[in-house]
Amino acid sequence: MRVACSSAAYHRALTSGSLTQLEWLDLCGSELPVDGVAFDERHFPRIDGEYLAQLKKMAVDTGLAIEALMTAFAPATPGTLARLEAALDMAATLGAPLLVVRLGASEALGATLGQVVHDLKEAAGVAKRLNVTIALRNAPGTAAAGIADLKTLSKQTDSAWLRYAIDLVNLPRDVEDPAVLRRDTVAAYHETGNVDTFGADERGDLRSVLRYLDRFPGPLILSYAGEEEERTAVPRLMNWVRGMLAKDVVTKATM
Repeated sequence: MRVACSSAAYHRALTSGSLTQLEWLDLCGSELPVDGVAFDERHFPRIDGEYLAQLKKMAVDTGLAIEALMTAFAPATPGTLARLEAALDMAATLGAPLLVVRLGASEALGATLGQVVHDLKEAAGVAKRLNVTIALRNAPGTAAAGIADLKTLSKQTDSAWLRYAIDLVNLPRDVEDPAVLRRDTVAAYHETGNVDTFGADERGDLRSVLRYLDRFPGPLILSYAGEEEERTAVPRLMNWVRGMLAKDVVTKATM
């Protein structure tokens, strides 16, 4: 499993201007024990080709894999499909193999299942052309809230270019085990709240996420939304995750 830092982990710093996107990349490469990064679409000061090429080159120079671009998608609303297609094009330019997509809230959308599927089919066609896989992220209150929702959208879209980015903590435990999603899961996502002195998620949920992801070949994209200042909390979190993964490797190697 690869560990990636989402720019959402530094959302406050990036949006306040106390940290630039380029400085965040340098921080990830020099201070965090991560394999790669995931760009959140909200944090781009510009999206021209020259700037995207600069980000891609800096990631290479710092030894970071660009795992994904993350975006939001509100089906059946004016202009949203064009924006999603533009995000796919951005991902391709950055060299990101995945576009992690969070659907808008169902009540706010007012879109039928058919409209959601129609837009996802259109987007999957663009994804195929650009060779960027759409990874649908589950979220409460959306058309992709639970296991059955994800399976339905996948079945009706019927495209190899639509897969899952599983947020295990926010996945309701219904009649099916989350393991049924593993085959089509290409990324995992976890947002941590407050972390303790050692860097562990105080909710304790991250341990179960790591157990679920045992032998998972894709990236675990980590974010942070706690009260502590991001520059002190996020490094502790990343080091805790690395420590837990190392202990697991050592345990298995000695069995």
